[in-house]
Amino acid sequence: MTGTATANGSVPASDRTAREQMSPQPAQAADNPLRLVAELLDGLEARAIRYCLWKSTPRLREALTGRTDLDLLISSEDSDRFDRLMADLGIKPFHSHRERRFPGLEDHIGLDRPTGRLVHLHVHYQLILGEPFIKNHHLPIEGLMLENTEVRQGVRVPVPELELSVLAIRALLKYRDVDWFKDLVGIRTPGLPADTLHELRVLAAMIDPGRLTKLLAEALPYLPPTIVLGIIAVAHENPRDAGQLIRLRRAARVALRPYEREHGIGVRAKYLRARATRQWPVSLLTDRPSRRHEKRKTPAHGGTTVAFVGIDGSGKSAAVSDLVTWLEWRVRVRHYYLGSAQPSRTTRAAGALATGVTRAARATSRFVGSGPRPSRALTYVAEAAMATRFVGEGFDRMRRARAGAAWARAGVVVLFDRYPLPAAVLPGRYVDGPRIRSMAQGRQARLLQALASLEEWAYRRIPPPDHVVVLDVEPGDAIMRKASSDPARLIEKAAAVKELMIASGSAIARIEVRRPLEEVRVDIRAAVWTVL
Repeated sequence: MTGTATANGSVPASDRTAREQMSPQPAQAADNPLRLVAELLDGLEARAIRYCLWKSTPRLREALTGRTDLDLLISSEDSDRFDRLMADLGIKPFHSHRERRFPGLEDHIGLDRPTGRLVHLHVHYQLILGEPFIKNHHLPIEGLMLENTEVRQGVRVPVPELELSVLAIRALLKYRDVDWFKDLVGIRTPGLPADTLHELRVLAAMIDPGRLTKLLAEALPYLPPTIVLGIIAVAHENPRDAGQLIRLRRAARVALRPYEREHGIGVRAKYLRARATRQWPVSLLTDRPSRRHEKRKTPAHGGTTVAFVGIDGSGKSAAVSDLVTWLEWRVRVRHYYLGSAQPSRTTRAAGALATGVTRAARATSRFVGSGPRPSRALTYVAEAAMATRFVGEGFDRMRRARAGAAWARAGVVVLFDRYPLPAAVLPGRYVDGPRIRSMAQGRQARLLQALASLEEWAYRRIPPPDHVVVLDVEPGDAIMRKASSDPARLIEKAAAVKELMIASGSAIARIEVRRPLEEVRVDIRAAVWTVL
C-alpha cells in the first residue's frame, strides 16, 4: 500500500503509520535495531564478508527494525562464509514463488527472539533488475558497488552516486505503458511510485555530479549521465511529465541493451503473458495467487505440520491465530481446526437429528417409562444418530488432516488447532478420538459396532503430525478461563495431556502458559520457528 507523496516527495506520516499498524509484526521501538539485525551486521564485519545494503537506504531505519526487507548485496567470493553465518544465527533459506525467482537472488528469513519479529533478507549475488515478472537486465557492477561504500547508521551502503544511478535505471525500466498513459491524462496514482520519488529526491541531495559522471563512465559506459540527471529533474520539477519519462525510458532501454539477459520478442511475450494472467477474469481461470500471496515464501527444507494440543482454556485457538498472522507476513501458511465445534454440513445435520431424537426419547420415557418397546426403540435410534454424528466428526477430522498434510507436501507450513493423538487417552476413550465403541459399553448391537468400525477406520487414516506443541496449563487456571466447561472433564483432560507429555518425551515442545501473555507468545513462535 503506497502513500501519496507530499510536495517535498516524502510519504505522509499518516500513510506510514497506517502501513505500520497494518503490519502483522509485533511492536518495536522505532529507534532500536532488532538484535538479530545487529548480530547479522556484526557477523558480516567480523568474518570479513564484503556486503552492502544496496537499495532503499533512505528507509534504512525501517529495515533495521524489521518493518521492511533488507536487500543485501554479498560478494559471491564470500558466499560460503555468509552461509555459515546464516546457519549460526538461525536465519533460514526460503523459496519465493516461481515467478519471483531470479539468478543470483536468495531469500532468507530469521526470527528475532526478544521481540518475536521476523526479519526477511533478500540476498543478492548479482544485480538483476528490470521490468516486473522478468527482470531482464544484469548490471555487472557488483564489485564496483562493494568497493564504493560508506557506513551509515552502522550499515555499509553504496555511495549515493551509485545508488542513485541504479535507482534511476530501476525506475525507468519499471515504467510501464499504462503508467505513461496515467501520467499523460493525469488519472489515478502517478507512474513513478511515491516511495521511488522520495528516494530519488533524498539521494539527489547527497550526490556530487562530477563523481556521478565519473562512476557512470567507469561502471556503465553505455549509459549517458543525462539519463540519470534527467530523471532527477523530472522527480523535482514535474513527476508526471509523461513525455519526458517515456523518452528517458526509451533511451535507458537502448543504452542497457548490452546488459539484457534475454533478447528478442520472446521477452516481451513473457511479460505480456505474466501480466495477462494477473488480470480479471483471466486470473480466475489460471487460479493465480494475488500479488500479496505471491510475496509469501516456502521453507527451503519443505513444508511441515504442527499440531497444537492442550485442554480447554489453554489458548490453542488464540495461539494458532497469532501464528498465522505472524507467519503470513512472508511465509505460506494454512491452518485447520480439528475439534468438533466446526462440523461439516453433513455432521451438523446428524447432530441435529441426534439431538431431536434424544429429546423425543427422554420425553417418551417420562410418560411410559424406560421399559416399553417404543421408549427402548427411540433410545436405540438416538444412540445410532449420535454415533452417526461421531462418524461425521471423524471423517471431518480425517479430511482436514489429510488436506493439511497435502499442503505440507507442497511446501506450506500447516498449523492444526487440536489433533487426535493415540497417546492422549481419557478414562474410557481417546481425547479428540473415536468415541462410539466406548459409548456402546460392550453391547453387540450390530449397527453401533458397524459405525464404531467405520469411525475407527477414519481415525486410522489420519496421518501423524510432524511436530506437536503442548500448551500446558493447570486445571484450576483452565477452569477460570473456561467457566462453561465441566471441571471434572477438564481435570481428566489435564491428566491425559500429562500422560501424553510423559509418553512422548522430547518429541513434543511444551509451552508453560501460566506466564505473561507476551512471553508465552514469543516462546510459541520460537518453538514453531525451530521446526521450520
